[in-house]
Amino acid sequence: MAGFMKSLSYDRQWKNALHDLIQSSAGQSHMEMLKSSYSHLKKHDQKQGFLYYALFTKAFMIPRDDLIAYLIDEGVIAKQESREAEFHRGHGLLDRLEDACLLESIDGGSAVKMHHLIRHMAVKIYQERRSVMIKAGAKLKNLSGAGEWEESLVTASLIENQIKKIPSRHSPRCPSLSTLLLPYNRELELIDDTFFNQLHGLKILDLSHTIIVKLPDSVSNLVGLTILLLIDCKNVFY
Repeated sequence: MAGFMKSLSYDRQWKNALHDLIQSSAGQSHMEMLKSSYSHLKKHDQKQGFLYYALFTKAFMIPRDDLIAYLIDEGVIAKQESREAEFHRGHGLLDRLEDACLLESIDGGSAVKMHHLIRHMAVKIYQERRSVMIKAGAKLKNLSGAGEWEESLVTASLIENQIKKIPSRHSPRCPSLSTLLLPYNRELELIDDTFFNQLHGLKILDLSHTIIVKLPDSVSNLVGLTILLLIDCKNVFY
């Protein structure tokens, strides 16, 4: 069966097969069959774009432009001659994932979401290939519930939790961490000044949609930080 699925191209037959698989709610036993859809993606940026969605919560609905902006910031979408050209390339990438039935178009085509079974597969593949911590939508109230912050950690997603404060006792030693996503922790108001002291490799920090009032002083020591997202942070002052 797996060999048959892998032989399918992106045509109506493949779409119907994947649709039937999702509707069957077969779960873990069919994970290898779902992985074949991923293996059919021919370009590296398509595979990386698909895996990036794993960092979001289950059934997370995200505007296409927002997802593309993330992919540009992460370097998944190669630098082009203009921002407009980068977004054009991003829309083509998402179109390809939709054609493969790996993303679902919603809100009249302005946003996308991913079926929970497909996202589960994406999480598994991501964790196999990269040192990543994915705790999106885990209802965490503090960072201690996120588990071990290993020194080899490269990406950490804590999107959409219930974290209110990050106290001084928490200063993870993760020199390789390059991406830290904390958006949609809507009650997050305080990050202690010491938190970023040992995160020297951080390049992307997302604190969007929080009620944070002040950026920790230690942010100024992040010499490699290239992207700081504070979308809808109405209370923050610098």
